[in-house]
Amino acid sequence: MPSFGSTVSDVIAIGAAVVSLGSAIFSYMTWTAANRANEISLFSPKKEIYDQFSKLAQHMDSRWAKAELCEVTKFNDSISNAELYLPTSLAEDIKKYYFACFDVADLNRVNYQDQDLKEREMQKCNLQIAQELQKKIKPTLFELLQNAQHGKK
Repeated sequence: MPSFGSTVSDVIAIGAAVVSLGSAIFSYMTWTAANRANEISLFSPKKEIYDQFSKLAQHMDSRWAKAELCEVTKFNDSISNAELYLPTSLAEDIKKYYFACFDVADLNRVNYQDQDLKEREMQKCNLQIAQELQKKIKPTLFELLQNAQHGKK
């Protein structure tokens, strides 16, 4: 057998290097696919929070001072999910928004004529807080959802 300056051990070493390189490439591709799958699995809970927030915001937009407590409390489960799946600052804003809406709806259970001035002022304050937070939360949540859908962080 003619010798080209390589020994059997050199051929084995080159073969091992090729197999190792192939393994590294496959590992990277698997890691990338796993990360993408994880991002996709986290998309669904974020979308559910967005959908529930949109329903609450729509109710508040149409009913502000006449918000119904039974409609507002439907968002309660989304608060704990927001704490799990969303950035802390956004989850805190959503929580504040929910409680402002809850307070407004809770005060609506009392006849407006039966409310004292302090309750009316508190309701106005909560309405203002809720409106400001809604303007801040909705675009932030929408952007987060779009980024998750397209695999961006």
